[in-house]
Amino acid sequence: GLAFLLGYFNNQLEEQFDTIERQQITSQVERLGTSLSLAINKKLFLVTSLRAFIEAKATHEELHNEHELERFSANLYKNINGIRNIALGRDGVIHFVYPYEENKSVLGYEPAKDTRPHVVAEVQRAIESRVVIISLPNDLIQGGLGIIARQAIFVDENYWGLANIVVDVQPLLEEAGIIPLPEGLNLALKDQSGNVFFGDESVFIGEPIIFDIPLPEDSWVLAVTPANGWGTGYQSVLWFYRSLFMLIMLILPITVYLSINRKERLKEKVAEKTRDLTETLLVLEENKEHFKKIIAQSPISMVITDEKGDI
Repeated sequence: GLAFLLGYFNNQLEEQFDTIERQQITSQVERLGTSLSLAINKKLFLVTSLRAFIEAKATHEELHNEHELERFSANLYKNINGIRNIALGRDGVIHFVYPYEENKSVLGYEPAKDTRPHVVAEVQRAIESRVVIISLPNDLIQGGLGIIARQAIFVDENYWGLANIVVDVQPLLEEAGIIPLPEGLNLALKDQSGNVFFGDESVFIGEPIIFDIPLPEDSWVLAVTPANGWGTGYQSVLWFYRSLFMLIMLILPITVYLSINRKERLKEKVAEKTRDLTETLLVLEENKEHFKKIIAQSPISMVITDEKGDI
């Protein structure tokens, strides 16, 4: 009946609007995820450039030329936003950092002897794999949340030390368009270990759209949902179509009834006119017969003519 049709129509509408909404959110997620990947890759290029510079200058005389190293680091630093510092660790001990004044507290730091096991593991993987290793988001020695990109430096196949780039997380997310939070969206990011380091963890249980941010070893996971929940964005439009459908379903029977009723009334009028005409003809016929009898019985001769005088 009407309830079944209304339910079916409502389900079809909700499925269509849900598909459209998820496609729109997916498009936004892909844009944000791609932007974040590009922002991260810019930082990876810096640490690779630093490693290549050291390996190319690996003579005792050249490596003692701090001014050349400082100029090279300054050029890297000024061209990329969101870099906290550029550092070198000869034999695993940080002995050079740029810019110096606000980062001098890291001098003498030995990442391989950090009290946090995951930091020690990251350094070990950098040495063993020789690829860029991105740390988990950490509270930095200098303060603030950051990530560290590390790559081992080898000279004549002998381990020399580490190239390090420290990246602030907030400028990285700002560059990707994740901060400030896009209007109408809830976002969250998980690091390589599966911990949420940005946004609310509840986003991951709200049927989110997922985008993997590739890293050299693993990936971050970006999750996005509508800020007010799925389906809320199109409820007003859905209500309009529901109301329109109900109006049509109410008007349609009335229209059909009026159409059928009009036909029936027309038939009745035709039948009534036919009956009246038939009765009139019968009366005329009776009058004609009666008139003939009167003429036949009359003692006076009578002639009946038409208007032209014809008999």
